[in-house]
Amino acid sequence: MLQRPDDRWKLQSRRDQSDQITPILAINSIIVLVLLVLALSVPSASEWISAAAEAEFVDGIAPAAAPTQIARPAEIYVRPATINVASLFGDPTINLMPVEPLASPAGPTIAIGGAALPLPPGYGHMAGKACVLGLRAENIVVADSSTPESLPVEVVAVTPLNERTLLLLRTDDGREILASEAGTDEAPRRHGPAFARFDADAVLLFDPASGRRIVPQSA
Repeated sequence: MLQRPDDRWKLQSRRDQSDQITPILAINSIIVLVLLVLALSVPSASEWISAAAEAEFVDGIAPAAAPTQIARPAEIYVRPATINVASLFGDPTINLMPVEPLASPAGPTIAIGGAALPLPPGYGHMAGKACVLGLRAENIVVADSSTPESLPVEVVAVTPLNERTLLLLRTDDGREILASEAGTDEAPRRHGPAFARFDADAVLLFDPASGRRIVPQSA
């Protein structure tokens, strides 16, 4: 059977179009495959943000599975779920230091700078166990005279910040603590010896292994 010239031309045209489309389809398939691999291997945006925040505020150490806390900002600030969360909220950053609560007839205590400072009774079950103490700067009161629940410190730096004044304190055992007090029109606090005490009800204790906050037991 003879084909007319125009039929031969249409057939050749279709072959040419097919030859052009085949490489395009192959390239598109490769692109889709690459995008699929990237989507499965690259962390999500939330994971990127979490990792970046932890690297910025927690010495670049990110846990294998970052815990999540969903609550009002005030609740997160007062009762953070982990050390990482506690470090992300607050300016200045929360004071963190290793401690080991001790049992006493009057209740649990911690030793800082040679002084035995009281803890809420709910932490009695942590006696003899390693913990990380968390103290917000605004929960530390600095005075010129001692009280039974204060520890001797040295004021090594005073930084006025508008309505607040930031104090860098150093304890007798070499720990550095940040305290914050209301700014006044009076002369700024002098450097040198002083005494610091903290609000025991505002104390936070964390598990050094998991980083999670230790919940005090009910009486």
